Amino acid sequence: MRHIALLACLIGTPSTADSPVTWSELLTPDRLVKSISQSLVLTIRSFVDVTYTALDVDIRRSAVTMRNIKAYHVIAATNYADCNIEIRRIELVGAGIASPNDIKLTVRAQDIRLLSTCLTPPVAEVLTKAGLTTLYMPRAIFQITYHLPSAEALITGLVIADDLGEVSFNFELDYFWIDATEYSPYPVIQLARADATFVNLGLWELIRETLPPEAINPELSPAILQIGVAQALAEADRQHWHQVPRRWRVASS
Repeated sequence: MRHIALLACLIGTPSTADSPVTWSELLTPDRLVKSISQSLVLTIRSFVDVTYTALDVDIRRSAVTMRNIKAYHVIAATNYADCNIEIRRIELVGAGIASPNDIKLTVRAQDIRLLSTCLTPPVAEVLTKAGLTTLYMPRAIFQITYHLPSAEALITGLVIADDLGEVSFNFELDYFWIDATEYSPYPVIQLARADATFVNLGLWELIRETLPPEAINPELSPAILQIGVAQALAEADRQHWHQVPRRWRVASS
């Protein structure tokens, strides 16, 4: 009985207007998915204030679309008190029932605007000095494909920021999931391959004056970047070595 009451709270009750809504209409797949999506929004609001103007569901495409999203800092937050983000459109598309062994999620966002104050203070300071108080990203795409039997995952993404750059990445994971046996859950990752590409649209000109001479040498900078990534992976490996069994540890190849 409690489950029925909870379901009624999520999807609402039949309308008493001139054109009443029947229970069969309320229990359609589109309506149920929309109700679940609205419940997730309420959960997200526990961490960040979010508003939107429309939420549409297309169960045939396994898609949920939100429009005119605005995200603000939580009232109690102090570190990023001036941060707010606006996104004209976000679409989430799942794999659908035709792929029972795969969990696939694609997130597409269009026309993203965020204040530079949403970033860490050193980055925000550099952008503010360059006159970029508001960052505009016309497009961002994130996709994860998770194979249930093997726990393998493929993560790809593309982010374009005007006057800064275009970043695309591709991560192949031999194993991926969340370890919830500890008080603070953390991801368990076995990295098989990682590729990233950056196309400069102005960011290099902003930061080159703050870099050491060897970092801006075209012959040395690629090697420095590779060393930095390798060191970051090694440090992550050391941090998790004593926290999880050997077969679960973060690894890279």
